[in-house]
Amino acid sequence: MESPLTQFTFEARATLIANDQCGHPVAQTITLTYDGGFPQADDQIMEQMASAINNISATYNMGLTVSVEPLPLSFFYTQLASGHLYTFNDA
Repeated sequence: MESPLTQFTFEARATLIANDQCGHPVAQTITLTYDGGFPQADDQIMEQMASAINNISATYNMGLTVSVEPLPLSFFYTQLASGHLYTFNDA
């Protein structure tokens, strides 16, 4: 909430063609994970982020599909410590 996401840059270097559509979409699925062990609003935040990215992808025919997955607390921290999580809330 202190630093809301206001932009998203996907570095696929895709070229937009007619109607601002991606001429060569990159089919890719991305999973946003969060700690499912706390009764916080993380699920809503992650769902909103996924929805925004999916809308952008659909609008520009980018081929991205973003989903959200809660992780058990112990597995979440194992993944975090090993550097396998790229988005997380440390509130």
